[in-house]
Amino acid sequence: MPLEPHRYRLPSHHNTSQDVGLIWRLNQALARDPRTAGYRIEITAVEDRVRLQGTVPSLEVREAAVAIVRQQPGVASVVDELRVHPPTHH
Repeated sequence: MPLEPHRYRLPSHHNTSQDVGLIWRLNQALARDPRTAGYRIEITAVEDRVRLQGTVPSLEVREAAVAIVRQQPGVASVVDELRVHPPTHH
């Protein structure tokens, strides 16, 4: 199964150009890091508060995504709503 790109999702009532720019930068940071590249992680941001949502295959990917986002300029807090669901092998 091919990996899906990160998706943008913004709350429409709080959508500012700064939020869009922050989400774009976070998306790029996750896409550049080999630990998180290609996983479907939804990013929402309101001012300097970021929420990560989606499903990742391991705790390591989850922790990497949160760490990458936390170290980006303009991020004051991260709400981690990522779920870990290991892939099933048949």
